[in-house]
Amino acid sequence: LALPPVHEMEFVLVPIHFSQNHWFLVEINMSKQAVRVYDSMKRELHDYMELVNNLKHWVKREAAVRHRVRLDMRTWDVKLVEVPQQGNTDDCGVYTIFFAEHLSLGLPIPELTPEEVPKLRFSYMRRFLQHWNLRQ
Repeated sequence: LALPPVHEMEFVLVPIHFSQNHWFLVEINMSKQAVRVYDSMKRELHDYMELVNNLKHWVKREAAVRHRVRLDMRTWDVKLVEVPQQGNTDDCGVYTIFFAEHLSLGLPIPELTPEEVPKLRFSYMRRFLQHWNLRQ
């Protein structure tokens, strides 16, 4: 499976494992020239800027080295998106998958309450295992 060059994609979704105990999602949107952070344990935007700058550097390097395309991402819009917030310190992975699923399908992110997470976790686990069993 050959992927198109990263700079030609509409967007790239990057799940981030942060500080060895937290997951969140970053969207690098080429068509909107924007970077969006989706975190169910929201911090301040400045807390993400080193990571965002590293991801922008990766995109620019991929475009330059592999495809001889120069990207100027200095003026790209960077925002922390308002998303449902988790009610504990254990559910960030479920929320990250939930955000990625909706964004990849072009759907808005609906409300997700902490009470809905166990059922959603089971649903993701079941879908993963079904897919894995089909590939065996």
